[in-house]
Amino acid sequence: MDRWLSGCRPLKKPKIESPRQKKPHGDPETIIAWNVNGLASRAQNNRREMVEAMKSWNVDVIFLGEVHLVAHYEGKNTQRVDDEKVSRTRSKPRRQKDTDKRMNAVDALLRDIGDIYSIPPFYSLANGCTAGTAALLRNGGPIPKQIFYTFETVIKYLHRIENGEKGEISTMSEGSIHHLEGRIILMEFESIWLLHTYTPNNGKSDKSFKRREDWESKLQLFLQELQKFSSKSLVYMGDLNIAPNDVDLSDPDWFRNAHQEPLDERNRGQPGCTPGERQNFQELLKAGNLFDAFRKKNPAPPTDSKSPVPDIKGPYYSWRGNDSAQYGVTGRFFGKGMRIDHALISEELNPRLEECKLLGHGVDRIGFMGSDHCPIFLRLSEQQKEGGN
Repeated sequence: MDRWLSGCRPLKKPKIESPRQKKPHGDPETIIAWNVNGLASRAQNNRREMVEAMKSWNVDVIFLGEVHLVAHYEGKNTQRVDDEKVSRTRSKPRRQKDTDKRMNAVDALLRDIGDIYSIPPFYSLANGCTAGTAALLRNGGPIPKQIFYTFETVIKYLHRIENGEKGEISTMSEGSIHHLEGRIILMEFESIWLLHTYTPNNGKSDKSFKRREDWESKLQLFLQELQKFSSKSLVYMGDLNIAPNDVDLSDPDWFRNAHQEPLDERNRGQPGCTPGERQNFQELLKAGNLFDAFRKKNPAPPTDSKSPVPDIKGPYYSWRGNDSAQYGVTGRFFGKGMRIDHALISEELNPRLEECKLLGHGVDRIGFMGSDHCPIFLRLSEQQKEGGN
């Protein structure tokens, strides 16, 4: 529902030094990923608490998912476009008359946090007011060597390096190749790859099932190629639209028994916890040699415990259903939650994992700041220098 309330407008470029002109250095140690469910809506309705929260985080990188800003296009039609005329790193109004306070809210939000984070963000935007992602880097923090926006582009880059070819094929400029729905941002740092995605929802139709399977196939191929051709570790965060196990659902039976016949067995159940999605998640972990950082730091209750799933009031579910009184709709998901936003990291980073937690809790969605998702926070310890203790 929020997506249709989100405004879409171009962002004014603040007059600050951009990381795009700085020399790459360092690795991120503190990262947050948050599905904002419409950046303009959040900026309009939750600006004060967002600014306060984002400044207090003071992390190296913030990823924002589902920003719902339209990619800039040199023409009138933003839905059917010549992709060569699209700039996915900046936005354009959904309608030219979108100039009210809601449309200015994103600009104001970014100005308010500009003393902490380099703005404008690194955007990857869709043709329509849907999906889209963004990344904010902390001023004075680590700077990536390169940023990629498709799996195919980075695979091509890895193959070129393996073949001894020189020269970068991805830059931080507007000419970079993007996923058409702006779902991928991949940053290469000194010794770490940092990936953020907004994974497509499995949906309830054959078309959406195929879209998700195609996504999973491309993601697994990317992870396999990264393992094969790069010695750098991977940190993968974002809304992956998957609750890996029943313990990641507030009401396992209710979620699993939704949407049954006539669907095939792989796609039965609420999107986000179907057998097929769960199998793909396990294959993803294997392909990338990854583990679930949140679950590592927050072990599941014993299966024979009095309550086999975590308390709905606690910080254990990253997505929460809405309040029908607030939205004027039947809130059948109200009081229910799923852990579908994740931080997955390479096995070799296990000794450096200090903290991974969800920054929201409760049926009233405290810490969600208007979204139906809360931020997920990851902290790695400082990397030991070679020859150090």
